[in-house]
Amino acid sequence: MNETPLISIIVAAYNAQSYIDECLQSIEEQTYTNFEVIIVDDGSDDGTVQCAGKFAEKDQRFRVIRNDHVNAGHARNTGIREASGEYLAFIDADDRLHDDYLEVLLRGCIEHDADICVCHSKSFDDVTGEVRNIDYAVKQDLLPEKNPFHYTDACDTIFLMFNGWAWDKLFRTEMVRKHKLFFQSLRTTNDMYFVDMAYIYANRIYVTKETLIDHRENNRNALSKTREKSYRCFYDALLALRSKLLEEGVFEKVQRSYFQWAADFTAWNMSTIRGASFRKLYELMHAEGIRQLGILTLDENCYQGKYKEFYRVCRTVAEQDYDTYIADRGPMLSIIIPVYNTAQYIGECLDSILQSDCSETEIICIDDGSTDASPAILHRYASVHPEVQAYTISHAGLSGARNYGLAKARGRYIQFVDSDDKLTPHTVSSIITVMEREWLDVCFFGAQSFYETPQLKEKYPVYEKNYIRQHLYPGVCSAAALYEDLNYHGEWRVCVTMQVYRREFLNRYGITFREGIIHEDNLFTFETTVLAQHAMCLPDNFYLRRIREGSIMTKKVTFENALGYIACVAGALDFLRGCPDNAVNRQAAGQLLDNMVMLSLDTYLRLSPQEQQKTRDSLTAAEYCVFHELLSLRAKAEESKTQGEQRVRGTITFRIGAAILWLPEQILKLLHIYKP
Repeated sequence: MNETPLISIIVAAYNAQSYIDECLQSIEEQTYTNFEVIIVDDGSDDGTVQCAGKFAEKDQRFRVIRNDHVNAGHARNTGIREASGEYLAFIDADDRLHDDYLEVLLRGCIEHDADICVCHSKSFDDVTGEVRNIDYAVKQDLLPEKNPFHYTDACDTIFLMFNGWAWDKLFRTEMVRKHKLFFQSLRTTNDMYFVDMAYIYANRIYVTKETLIDHRENNRNALSKTREKSYRCFYDALLALRSKLLEEGVFEKVQRSYFQWAADFTAWNMSTIRGASFRKLYELMHAEGIRQLGILTLDENCYQGKYKEFYRVCRTVAEQDYDTYIADRGPMLSIIIPVYNTAQYIGECLDSILQSDCSETEIICIDDGSTDASPAILHRYASVHPEVQAYTISHAGLSGARNYGLAKARGRYIQFVDSDDKLTPHTVSSIITVMEREWLDVCFFGAQSFYETPQLKEKYPVYEKNYIRQHLYPGVCSAAALYEDLNYHGEWRVCVTMQVYRREFLNRYGITFREGIIHEDNLFTFETTVLAQHAMCLPDNFYLRRIREGSIMTKKVTFENALGYIACVAGALDFLRGCPDNAVNRQAAGQLLDNMVMLSLDTYLRLSPQEQQKTRDSLTAAEYCVFHELLSLRAKAEESKTQGEQRVRGTITFRIGAAILWLPEQILKLLHIYKP
C-alpha cells in the first residue's frame, strides 16, 4: 500500500467457503478505495482460507490471519488489534456490501464529526433470493430529532432504536481503543456489548438515510440457526452491559432503555429457543436471570407499548416454575382446520403441516358432519401424531366449525387452514418467530395457487397469481394503515387463511365468524383490520391454495353469495355500533365497508330474478332494511349517470351519509361517522 488506509474492514470468517467470495467481491468493488481488509479465519476446516487467500494474492489491501477456532467475537478482537485505519467496519463473511457502503458511512462520520455512522439495511434469503428491508434495524420513530446526536438526547430509547449488530455501522478507531471496547468471547450475541457501549462512549452518532448492506438470512450454516447450543449467551451479554453501565456511572440515566431492551431480548429468546435448551433457559431465568437483570425493578407502567407485554412475560417467568409455566402456556400456535367431505385432500393437508417443527403447535381438526372417510382419516392422524386433535360436530358450516376450533384453541396464535390446501415448509416456525419478535395482533402473508388439472388453469387463469403480492410493505403498523397500502397496490385480500392472529386480540374484542353464511371472511377480516394496532405483511407465500371444481371459488354464483355479502355489510354496521369510537380506524372502516357494499350489490344484480327473490326472502328484517336503502342509493347514482350529470361524489358510504333521512335511527347513528 502507498498510503495508510483510512478504514480497516474486519471480516470474521468460519467455514464460509460458500459465501465469502461474494462478500469479498463486494468489498473489492467499493467506490471508496483507501481501505484495508483483515480477514480473520476462526479455524475453518473448509476452503475459506483458500478463497480469502486468492483475494490477498491479487490485491495488497487484503490479508488473512488464521486463528484457532474460538468464536467470531475473538476473531474480531484480533482484527481490532491488527487494524491501522482511523475507522473500523465489521462485516459478516456471508453478507454483501452495496458499492458505496464505505463512501457514504465515511462521509457521515467526517462531515458530522461522528464516532459512529449507522446505515439502513436489507436482508436476502439464502434459499429464495428474496430481498426485503430490515425495518426493525433502524426504528425511525425512536430516533431523536437531532442528527447527529448524543446518547443523552435519547436516554429512554438508546438501546431500542437500533439492533445490536455491528455490520451496519462504522466506528471511529480512537473511540474503540480509548475505552478498550471489545467483542465478548461468546458463541452468539458477541457483538451486543461492543455496540451498545459504543453508543454510550460516542461523542456523536449519525444516521444516514441510505441502505448500504444486504444481510444474508436463512443461511443454514449460521450460528443463529443453532442458538439452542448457546441459549444463555444473550443473558451473559445483558449482564455484562449492565455491569459496565453501572461502572461508568451512567446506568441511572439509561435504565429505562436498558430494562425495556432486556425485557424484549429475554422474551424473544424465551419464545424462540427450542427443545431441551428451553427448559435450561427457563430455569436459569426463573432462578436468577430476571432478578439479576433487574427487569422488574421498574413498575409495569414504565414500559411502553409492546414492551409492557415483554415485561409481563418476564414477570411470569420470575413467578412460575417451569412445570406450571408449561401447563399454563399451552402451545404457541393453534392451527384450525374445518373438514367437510375432503377425504381426498385432508391427508395431504396434514402432511404439509407436520413436515414443519410442530412441537409447540396444536392442529385442531373439526369434522363438520362429513359423510365420507374424513372422520376416519382424522382419527388415524390423531392416534399417531400428538399434535393433531380430531373432533366431530353436527354440520354447522365453515364458520361454525371454525368457531368450534376457536373455542378449543389454547395457542398464543391462531391460524386457519382449509382442509384441501397446504402450507409450505418452515411456515410454522417462521410465523411464530415473526409474531413473537414484533408482538403482532395480526400477520399477513401471500399464497400460491395450484391447480388440480391443466383444464382448471385454463378455465380460471385469474387465480394463478391472485394471492401473490408483488410489492414490499413497511414493517409494523396498524392493520388499517397496512390495508390502505395493500389496497392502493391492488393486493388486499380478505382470506383469513392468509393471516395469523394473536388469540388474546381476538378474545379481547370477541371476534368470531358469522355463522350460516358464506363469504364470512369479509366480516371477520373487517373487524380485525379496523381494530388491530400491530400488523405486518410478509412477502412470503406460506399458503398453498388448491383450485378445484366444487369449491366456493369455482361454484356458480347464487343467492347464497349475495346473501353472504349483504349479511357481512349488516354485520359490519352492527359491529361498529358496539365499538368505542377511539377503538376504530374510521377511514379504513369506511373504505372496507364501501368495498363490501359494492361487492354485495354487484353480486345481487348479476343474479337471475328468481335468485334475487331468494336473496330477499332470506334476509333478516335488519339486513333487508340496509339492503333496501343500498339499492335505492345505487338507483339514484345510476340515474344521475344516465342524465349526463357528474357521478355522485365519494363512496357508497358518503352517499348513505348524504341520505340519512331515509335510514332507520339505529343505522343513521352509525353511518354518520363516515360522512367526510
